[in-house]
Amino acid sequence: MILRIDQPIRSLNHWLRVNWRCRHKESKLWEQLIWAEFKGKPPATVGKVRVKITSHRKNELDKDNLHGGVKGLVDALKRLRIIEDDCPDLLDLEVVQKKVYGSDCFTEIELTMA
Repeated sequence: MILRIDQPIRSLNHWLRVNWRCRHKESKLWEQLIWAEFKGKPPATVGKVRVKITSHRKNELDKDNLHGGVKGLVDALKRLRIIEDDCPDLLDLEVVQKKVYGSDCFTEIELTMA
């Protein structure tokens, strides 16, 4: 299952500069956007899930900034019970980015049972 969310992933550097309220608000926004993509009925999964997050963006980030920036999104998946937990035994997480030209920045989330 592939979701397309019209929200870019922010970098880890961004998250380290904002206070906890901003981080929480952004994570809740991810939750709302994912909930809307599933039309209010996200699938509850049991067991290991493979999640591939692709950030389509104008400016590419270095690897640690990209991986640190998806924490709010992964927490939203956990709160929606799409993933049981974000521990390595239950989540196989892959984060990649693709450069886009123009203003079409978005995030693609691919979910498969591992």
